Amino acid sequence: MPAPFTHLLICATHRTGSNLLEQYLRATEMAGKPREYYGEELAIDLAQAKNLPDPEVAFLDYHRAILERWTSANGVFSAKIMWGHLDLLHTRVQADPAGEAFAGSTPWQTVVKLHPAPKVIWMTRNDKVRQAISMVRAKQTGVFSTVHLDKGLKQPAAPVEYDFHLIRFYVEKFTLEDDQWKKLFREENVSPQRVVIEDFVQNPQASTVAILKALGLPEPTVWHWPKIQIRRQSDATTDEWCARYREEALAFKGGKDPHRERRHRARKEQEEQTARAARWHRWQQHAPGRVLLRLEQWMRNAAMKPQR
Repeated sequence: MPAPFTHLLICATHRTGSNLLEQYLRATEMAGKPREYYGEELAIDLAQAKNLPDPEVAFLDYHRAILERWTSANGVFSAKIMWGHLDLLHTRVQADPAGEAFAGSTPWQTVVKLHPAPKVIWMTRNDKVRQAISMVRAKQTGVFSTVHLDKGLKQPAAPVEYDFHLIRFYVEKFTLEDDQWKKLFREENVSPQRVVIEDFVQNPQASTVAILKALGLPEPTVWHWPKIQIRRQSDATTDEWCARYREEALAFKGGKDPHRERRHRARKEQEEQTARAARWHRWQQHAPGRVLLRLEQWMRNAAMKPQR
């Protein structure tokens, strides 16, 4: 692939429909091959799957590798950056032994050094309640995309439990993250192409062409659709939860859910256990990691020996 001369960044928050936008942009073969290259675990999984440099150890080598591998034939590279991944990307660059040139940069300045003169799309969603419900259901079922179901990578969605306070938490979180994107764009003098998912889904193909034109990219002559395409996930349960939440929100007088902290701690513990297991799995493939594993095994065996 050629070195990219056009960098396209999709700035978003979770559950805004950014995966659908990715699908349509990819289908044009005019806007790179957008995906979430910089997520905490996603970057590591991608590096392992494609035999790329470890982003936790040599992030800049990883970055160069993804540019080389996923720049489209017309020289466009596209990446999606979630608000929560902005500081993570910055931290990984600062930790890279070869990252001296990034010293003193803000997180956004770091992004711009990695992606010079980027064209920016800001993907957002007006209905924060539906966005929050989408996240709660995805977290509970572990299914974040219909592609996971259609490819057999996930089991059918498990039963889900309505949780007013958890939905409210994500409504506030996504609202804040949108405000933070707006503030960053204002402070960094960035004029993004704003894409609202509620408008985009009315005519995704025409909307994609309009986005390309606004960004100065050519209109596709042929669309190359994936064999398995993203489908809508919301259903009657989403509609029911949405109506219930809006009704309860009107009556909500503030205060805390006495059980929410317990549920939150349980979820965090499960997420930390999963992340810890993933780290140990990665370490098994490297010499330093194998030493740590042997040390842990020795300590466990020592603790189990009966005391004389």
